[in-house]
Amino acid sequence: YWFERHGQTMSRFDGESDDLDPLAPLDFPRYEDDHVQVVQVCASCEAGMGELDLKLIAFRHRLAEYDPKRAPVVVLRSTDFDGTILILSSGLFRVIGAKSEEHARERLAKAVKQVQRIVKDVDEAAARKARMINFKVVLVSATADLQAPVRLQAVCESLNNCDYDPEISPRLSMHFKEIPGKATVTATGRIQIFVKSDFKSVAQVLKCVREACAPFHV
Repeated sequence: YWFERHGQTMSRFDGESDDLDPLAPLDFPRYEDDHVQVVQVCASCEAGMGELDLKLIAFRHRLAEYDPKRAPVVVLRSTDFDGTILILSSGLFRVIGAKSEEHARERLAKAVKQVQRIVKDVDEAAARKARMINFKVVLVSATADLQAPVRLQAVCESLNNCDYDPEISPRLSMHFKEIPGKATVTATGRIQIFVKSDFKSVAQVLKCVREACAPFHV
């Protein structure tokens, strides 16, 4: 059934062809329909206004939450955005829950402008310096599907960068030295990807996972 889904025939793998070396690695098909979906993007920037008065921001912004006993950050929420904005006293802004890099830039720029208007009432000189600088993507979370079951124990035994203990978690975890991120794989072929850089790393991690799991599809 799996071979029919992906356009392969059993005759290619039954050993009847004289050109097929039984010791050579099989040329498993590459998936064209991985359906990679970005779950969330976390990004950060600086506002250029120096130290910020978190109490002032929390008092003036109607959607702000501030509890210094729990965390020294102001949490900004919005009626048109499911994610949150975190503001540190150092002037660092961080967005959690954006759906793309452009979306993250848009939400951070909006938050910086809102804080600029608040700061302008008490420190006009600092407010004039307000601008979004040093923007960077901190974390990208995405999902994909291999569209075929995988023997996770066999994958783990064949690689030295995997952790798998079915008594603790049903997911196999992969770590990568060259790529700042990791991936988890389920026995059904579902993949979760976490990278600490940009979207190019998501594609690199996905490629590594596909190549590692290809020989061990059920």
